[in-house]
Amino acid sequence: MSREDVSQKTLNILIAEDNSSDVFIISRGLTEFNQRSRITTVNDGEALIEILGLGKSKQPVNIPDLIIIDLYMPKLYGLQALQIIKREAHLVNVPCIMISQNATDTDKLEAARLGAADFLNKPDSLSDFRRDIRSIEFILQRALIPESSTSITPEPLSIALRSSEPKKDL
Repeated sequence: MSREDVSQKTLNILIAEDNSSDVFIISRGLTEFNQRSRITTVNDGEALIEILGLGKSKQPVNIPDLIIIDLYMPKLYGLQALQIIKREAHLVNVPCIMISQNATDTDKLEAARLGAADFLNKPDSLSDFRRDIRSIEFILQRALIPESSTSITPEPLSIALRSSEPKKDL
């Protein structure tokens, strides 16, 4: 599938974020990446689970091509939401990108263990998010390619951890 073909496909994105400024920056950046993006937003973890048909209503849903999840959301922590999503057979292959401004290394490792495709710092500006989009472009391109046209398996997330503590001799 060529870049032109990919740019003509609608990218269905679900953003779970409680800060409207962050939603604006992320939505704008993703729309610049693919003008046909259809973005749905929810502002807490319970609403995320509900819109995916995993909550009390169990309503069938359109499966998104990409889910962006804030780590610190009201009503349900982002990692808890990710864990629920990745337990579902029909959602396990949907790339989920975690975002936070204050994530610890432990949060990032747990997100990777639960199946997050990537973990980004929350952008302070649209130009910051444009840079982030370049770093996750493979994930976005993969979300645009129909499942039946490729047999590529996404690589697991690898997170480099840097410690500010000096090494101790054991």
